[in-house]
Amino acid sequence: MSLDRLVASTETALADLSSSRLSEPYLVSALRALQSAREAPDDEAAARRLAPLAHQISDSWPHDSMLGS
Repeated sequence: MSLDRLVASTETALADLSSSRLSEPYLVSALRALQSAREAPDDEAAARRLAPLAHQISDSWPHDSMLGS
């Protein structure tokens, strides 16, 4: 999934928190990391900016949710 699609999915989840299994702070943090990675000058910088989010997702997000998987 592209960063643009991940940003859009995260924005959608934030707009409708009642249907999301994730809390607002997780989604806001994810959105900031995704936007930062999307603005990175190259793929290596984007990967560095996404690393903390990847750990957060693998450690604490439900894996049966679309964004968690």
